[in-house]
Amino acid sequence: MSLLDQLPKVIRKELDSSDVKAQAPADDKPFLLCCSRDIEQHELELLKSYDKVFQFHESFRNIPLSSHQFRYGLFDLREKVHRDALQKEDLSRYHVVCVISLLDSRDDFVSDLKAENCVRSFPERQAFRSDFERLLLSAKIRKPSILKSLLRFLCFLSDGYPRE
Repeated sequence: MSLLDQLPKVIRKELDSSDVKAQAPADDKPFLLCCSRDIEQHELELLKSYDKVFQFHESFRNIPLSSHQFRYGLFDLREKVHRDALQKEDLSRYHVVCVISLLDSRDDFVSDLKAENCVRSFPERQAFRSDFERLLLSAKIRKPSILKSLLRFLCFLSDGYPRE
């Protein structure tokens, strides 16, 4: 008889399968990255490091997106063929993220696409793809700015500027 056999049992109840929570299935919706600026090479390599990237070309205009295998689809919204291809698709089957330049955040295409998020730059490399994608879908937390607060206050005093 060992010393371990003499210790009292701490857990008296047997583990039941109802005690274990089922883990939520992973979200397998692919991403459509709708760009209003050029994607840099290091950004493309970052996406490729997580999974397959599909760069839309005008030769694919009559092929539905569902027939392509990809995790990240890149569309250049400056090209009419790319916009037309997106218009034909059911965008609810995808996570739509706009990759924009500094001045494009208030443009109409963001609301037209019903984008989940707008980013000017991609998140830093993460250990897991799920963390990277969570950051890609999350709105950026901005640092506090005294100047912005002061300007908003002055606008509020002048004509009741709504806070966004």
